[in-house]
Amino acid sequence: MTVLGVLGGSGVYDIAGLKNAVWRRVTSPFGETSDDFLFGTLDDLPVVFA
Repeated sequence: MTVLGVLGGSGVYDIAGLKNAVWRRVTSPFGETSDDFLFGTLDDLPVVFA
């Protein structure tokens, strides 16, 4: 499965056309993440925004 990962900066919290958007905390083998990740779909492509 292909998933698009988007690395953004502060102030970017709304992605036009993103559907089924949900903020979730993820686990990492490197320790706790600094923030939640935004999961959703964009034109039927799974997207994760960090």
